Amino acid sequence: MSRGRYLALCAAACAVPILAELAQLSLGTPLPGPENVYVAAGLLLLAVLSYPAGVIGTLAAVTTMWAGILTPAEAVVLATPLFAGAGYLQWYVLLPGFFRRP
Repeated sequence: MSRGRYLALCAAACAVPILAELAQLSLGTPLPGPENVYVAAGLLLLAVLSYPAGVIGTLAAVTTMWAGILTPAEAVVLATPLFAGAGYLQWYVLLPGFFRRP
């Protein structure tokens, strides 16, 4: 996967809960299903794209939600740069450098 596509997928995963929130505000009615389903979908996609380094972003998001500092959608926005940075470092810097032939 190209680097640009990887970063675009991370941004799209961040946009899932934000777009769900905006849709609820513009429609005036809640979308079907609980709000946290959309947040969980965004976090799951980000975690899959950046596994295992994405644990850093997951810990940041879950900790801020658990402490009540941020709403679930805000926690995803906070964690997205962590997911993208950790995944990019893992997939495009560390692993290619580790497996590069001398």
